Amino acid sequence: MKTRLGRRGSVLLLVVVLLAVISLLAAAAVTFSQSELGAARNERIGDELLACADVGRQFMLSRFNMLEKAPSSLEALNVDMNTGGVEDCPDAGDVPKGKRCVRSGHIGQMKVAGVTKVENKAGGNREDMKEITNTAGDPMFGGVPHKIVVHCKDESGRETEVEFVVRFGL
Repeated sequence: MKTRLGRRGSVLLLVVVLLAVISLLAAAAVTFSQSELGAARNERIGDELLACADVGRQFMLSRFNMLEKAPSSLEALNVDMNTGGVEDCPDAGDVPKGKRCVRSGHIGQMKVAGVTKVENKAGGNREDMKEITNTAGDPMFGGVPHKIVVHCKDESGRETEVEFVVRFGL
């Protein structure tokens, strides 16, 4: 009977090498999934900030509809959107935990009304308007276009900004 003493243990070595390769693949998959989770988290935060800035835009438009004077006379906006605009945000420093502050003006500006009158052709000709959904306020102002700028800042210090033109009045 022949014995194969030279090949003893070769299967064990092969299994150890295969386990090492599978372990490396599993570690790479875990690292990849962690980076994907980080990217998804950043995307979600960005979407939340953009939605917050859009809420600020809607908030400014609702303030337009309550006006009985020129839009540029609006006071500066600095409110917490998590409370529906009822509570104010701090004027300086970090945003408190759990708050999303909507402020008028460009990022980094404070105490700015964020509404300025622009050239009369901005936003298109009055004759080209097919509907009145892109207008706000009393028609007595003759459809003057105004640029509105709002930005949103969250508790982590991230900010995003929305700038748009609205024709005030018909």
